[in-house]
Amino acid sequence: MNDLALHYHPFSNCSQRVFLLLEELGIPYQRHVINLMKSQQLTPEYLAINPKGRVPALTYGRQHYTESCDILRFIDQQFAAGKLTPSDPVQLTAMNNLLDDVADSHDVIKDFVYSQGIGRLPNDAEYDLYQQIDPENFTFHEKRRQGFIGSNKSVGLARIRQQFAKLEHQLSSNHWLVGELSLADFAWYPNTIIYRQLGYGFEDFPKVADWIKRFEARDCYQQGLKPALDKVPNWLIKPIMIIKRWLQPSRY
Repeated sequence: MNDLALHYHPFSNCSQRVFLLLEELGIPYQRHVINLMKSQQLTPEYLAINPKGRVPALTYGRQHYTESCDILRFIDQQFAAGKLTPSDPVQLTAMNNLLDDVADSHDVIKDFVYSQGIGRLPNDAEYDLYQQIDPENFTFHEKRRQGFIGSNKSVGLARIRQQFAKLEHQLSSNHWLVGELSLADFAWYPNTIIYRQLGYGFEDFPKVADWIKRFEARDCYQQGLKPALDKVPNWLIKPIMIIKRWLQPSRY
C-alpha cells in the first residue's frame, strides 16, 4: 500500500479526520504536509491533485480523493471491510446524516474563526484564483468583506451550540455517536479540536465532553495526532493566527 498517500496539514480539521482514521486502522501510507501558511495548496502541483486547492487529498494509485467524508468512506470500504460503517439500517442512516452535517460544518467553523478577527485572508492573486477554482470560498470572502458573515461572534457561537446540541442528544443513548465507534466519530471529533484551540469549551455539553475524552484515549490520537498538536500549545495558537493575519498582505 505504499502508493497510498495523504496530502494534509496537521492543524486542518478536515485533514485530521482522515489522518486519525488511517492511524486507527494501522494502514501504511505516505504523508505529505501541505503548508497552508505558504499557500502550497494553491501551487500547480497540488492543484493537479485537488483542483479546489483544499486539504486533505488522498491519492491511491492514479486516483485522487478530495472530500474528507468521501475519503473516510473510501478508506473504510477499501481497507477495513466496512467495519466502521454500521450494518444496522437505523444506525447507518444516523451516521450518514452526521457525515452530511459535518460536511456542512465547515462554514460554521470559518464563520466562528473570522468573527474573532482571525483567519487567513486571501491576497490579490489568491483571491482571483479562488474565483476560478473555488467559487464557494470566493463567495465566503465576498460576504465576509461585506459584513454578512464572519463578523458577529455571538452568531458564530450560536451556530456552534446548535451543532453540538445535536451531538449531545446523540450521545444521550450511545457510547459513541451512533452506537459503536463509526466514521461519524472520526468526522466530528476534529471539529472539537479547533474550537478548543480558540477557547471554546464544552462545559454545557457534558456528554460531548466525555466523548472527547474517550476519543482522545485512543492510540490514533495519543500516538498519532497528539504529538503534532503538542508542538504548538493551545494558548499560543490564537495569538499566532492573529499575528499572521496582521502580517500577511490582503486585498481586504
